[in-house]
Amino acid sequence: MTRDSCWLGVESIDSPGNLGTIIRTAEATGIAGIFLLGHDADPWERAVVRASMGSLFSQKFVRCSTREFADWARSGGTAIVASSPQGLLDYRSMHWRRPVLLLVGSEKQGLSEDLVDLSDFTVRIPMRGRCDSLNVAVATGVLLFEMVNQRRGL
Repeated sequence: MTRDSCWLGVESIDSPGNLGTIIRTAEATGIAGIFLLGHDADPWERAVVRASMGSLFSQKFVRCSTREFADWARSGGTAIVASSPQGLLDYRSMHWRRPVLLLVGSEKQGLSEDLVDLSDFTVRIPMRGRCDSLNVAVATGVLLFEMVNQRRGL
């Protein structure tokens, strides 16, 4: 892990279309790699490959359990940022200034409590309308682009 690297962690993304879109967005933002937490998401499923538009072939994937991820996260100086509609920090207020990993979770349940507890920060995307959350692929795109755009100033 280098000082300026950015990673993404996805947990239990149910929709192959959403996972493919997330992979495509990760590639577009220059993410160093993607942690696949648990065994639910298969990046090689046909619908994921199609939705990624080939971007998955340029990504590094690390499949691991939550426990293995926790061990890795505790071993280095990487900031772990969870995304949640209940997050205390507006994502625009976050200072994405060191090696960082963004965690996103299931469309239905969000991130597991274990991953939220492991995180150093929990960010949210404020909503103006009546909805309380965004599609996970859209939310991931908003957060990844904010993360990489802020880091360009280093």
